Amino acid sequence: MSYIHRNDWGLKVVGGIVAAIAIALSPTSASAQIERATVREIFSSEEVGNLVFIDEIPAQIDDIAAFQQEVSTEEAFVELEFNNGAAGRLASQSSVIIGQCVEVRQGLLLASGPANGCTATFEVGVEGTFYLLEASDRGSRIQVLNGTVNLRPLSPDANNPPNPIVLRGGQQLAIDPAGIFGQIFPLSQEEVEGILQDSLFRDFESRLPGMKKLQQALERLYPDIHLPRLPGFKKFVPPLLPSSPAPSAPPAPNYWGSRE
Repeated sequence: MSYIHRNDWGLKVVGGIVAAIAIALSPTSASAQIERATVREIFSSEEVGNLVFIDEIPAQIDDIAAFQQEVSTEEAFVELEFNNGAAGRLASQSSVIIGQCVEVRQGLLLASGPANGCTATFEVGVEGTFYLLEASDRGSRIQVLNGTVNLRPLSPDANNPPNPIVLRGGQQLAIDPAGIFGQIFPLSQEEVEGILQDSLFRDFESRLPGMKKLQQALERLYPDIHLPRLPGFKKFVPPLLPSSPAPSAPPAPNYWGSRE
């Protein structure tokens, strides 16, 4: 496994990409709109070859993807930092366009903070969220770990509701290739534990914004959840149980009988 990293203010920061984008879904979105993404961390199990690309040009740590440029990966996972403070991580074989939203062309995006997303058929407005957005030729899927997500189709369709669909932490929804929304289903504890053990969380050394709130939300939604040790998660310390006095030993048996 290989990490690419840089030194920042004397601290070691592992290379990757944090990405975030705001779209015009609320009056406050204009001030938070994303104009660029900086490559911050790159992780790959491959030791050689180009791993991350900006408009098909090999990218390194601290390289910047400007408005309307494409960030893509091959056999690597990357973290993007956007100029509004939100963050995004791309899985391998993924690509996004930096624009009024983080447009997922293919693959999987993990978004943290005010990172509004979209695909060719719908857009996502967020509030205090951690969510995953996956896109392929078979359709799309969005899974919300924390916060609120508003889904809105990019073109009207009689099969979709007229108002945005609201997803909250612990919910997921699939969208078919034509942009038709499916039903909202709960995220099971097993699914969430699998997401947290996946490379988008497990194999990065940097801390995503909002990890403390994410931990609190997951422990509230899933009281028995097993949380891995991740940057930003507070280690769970089980409470001390009150000690009870040790039971007294039974009297030794008298094998000689009693004496009078």
